[in-house]
Amino acid sequence: MERSQQHTKHQVRAECVDRLRVEFRMEMNATIAESKQQGQNQEQELPTQITELQSQLDKLQAEKKKAGSGDDCHSNPEIDRLRKKGAERAAAGAPKPVFIAEERHSHIMEVQTLEQQGKEELLSERNRIQTMHNLNLDK
Repeated sequence: MERSQQHTKHQVRAECVDRLRVEFRMEMNATIAESKQQGQNQEQELPTQITELQSQLDKLQAEKKKAGSGDDCHSNPEIDRLRKKGAERAAAGAPKPVFIAEERHSHIMEVQTLEQQGKEELLSERNRIQTMHNLNLDK
């Protein structure tokens, strides 16, 4: 009778561990998919942002020309800021593979960190269940 109870307890624990593994894997897959989607969205938004900044810069430059202030010694700080920002974005956008590679690397590192945390949590839960099982065997 006692062996039957122990066998049943072992089966229940094994089922719990299996369910935890499935739930964990589902959560990991959802997190990975979300992270990939965020990276893709950022990649898609970058050209739009560059275009918007360039159009703002063009507009401000046109306004400056209309106002007749052709010398740059009294330049508008807003234009300078937009020029700098546009140049930075253009520089970041020109070697897109570098930017994309950095983003992918960042996402890969994030996924690896999550996977490592998951493995640690799973191992911890396994050890906890095994300890509980050993304590029940000692009774």
